Amino acid sequence: MSIVENALRIAEPYMKENALKVEDVVVGLHYVAVLLNDGRCHVAYMMHEDLPAIGTPMPGFNVIGEDAFKVASLAKTGTNDVQRSIGFAALNAASPYYDDAAYNMEESELDIPEGTVMGMIGFMPPKIAMYKDKVSKILCFDRGIEHNGEQRSIPILPMEKEKELLPECGALISTGTAFLNSTIDDILSWSTEASQVEMNGWSVLFWPPAYEGTPVTHINTARYTGTWEELSRDLSRGGNIACVAKHSKHIFYKFPEKEKQDE
Repeated sequence: MSIVENALRIAEPYMKENALKVEDVVVGLHYVAVLLNDGRCHVAYMMHEDLPAIGTPMPGFNVIGEDAFKVASLAKTGTNDVQRSIGFAALNAASPYYDDAAYNMEESELDIPEGTVMGMIGFMPPKIAMYKDKVSKILCFDRGIEHNGEQRSIPILPMEKEKELLPECGALISTGTAFLNSTIDDILSWSTEASQVEMNGWSVLFWPPAYEGTPVTHINTARYTGTWEELSRDLSRGGNIACVAKHSKHIFYKFPEKEKQDE
């Protein structure tokens, strides 16, 4: 069972019991946001590689008032970037773990031995600055940057090389785009040598029990704490992550290390 399927399985009884419904939706240029009827909201990155054709009805118009779990299920069943982003935003908006003190820790860096090769899914300048002098090299993959042929401070490797190169990585950091484009489970299965794996960004699923049985060791994300009025206004005007981050709470969780079993 995939991480998304696990999250939906865990979320369904909670969302149904609390009769959660979608109150409002914003589909912005950079981010999608979903407001639930209990006042909680969340955002997910808006990818652009697989958008509906011009003239296709956008899902943001027909999910308002719908059962929130049904909408959250688009994280798995969505057929384009808009649907999947709405699904992830709804699923994370409903998560009770953001308010659980047990899942809110002081941030810590990955414990990476000298000479480690680091894999990076999604170009993340702050993480590059943090680790570039601590690892032997960073193997970075970013579908959007590769698609546009842009240059960055480190080489952007072809996505088709992930399966070949990720097994070389002793550590991995991935943005939530790997959830949105449904590649996360493959990426983790290829990262066979990674002893430290961090999921980073707003679109990362924050249903920690869903990661059981995976190599993920850290979740580094955030929750929006401002008003829906300001969030929907900013995103509808093309607002980027800076508009979201100014009213947010940083969330960091490190999974307990598994005890080694005596053979």
